Amino acid sequence: MSVRILGMKVYRGFWHAGVDAMYKCTRYWARYMNTMALSRKVTDPSKRKALVRDAYIWLQRYFEAEEQELARRRVPLAQR
Repeated sequence: MSVRILGMKVYRGFWHAGVDAMYKCTRYWARYMNTMALSRKVTDPSKRKALVRDAYIWLQRYFEAEEQELARRRVPLAQR
C-alpha cells in the first residue's frame, strides 16, 4: 500500500529521513510565508514586529532542515 506525500509516492513502512526532511522544509517554508503575509495585514507596529520575528524563526528552521537533508545526501559544499 502506498500514499502520496507532497507528490512523492511513499510505500507503507518505507518512510525515510529524506521524505521527512522534505516535508519539514515545505512545512516550515509555508509557515514562514503565512506569517509574513499576516504581518503585512496587522496595523499595530509591535504585533507586526513580533510576527516578522516569528517568520524569521520559521525561515531559520527551514534552512536547518534543508541543511540536514543536504548533509544526509552528502552533497559537497561546492555543489550547493
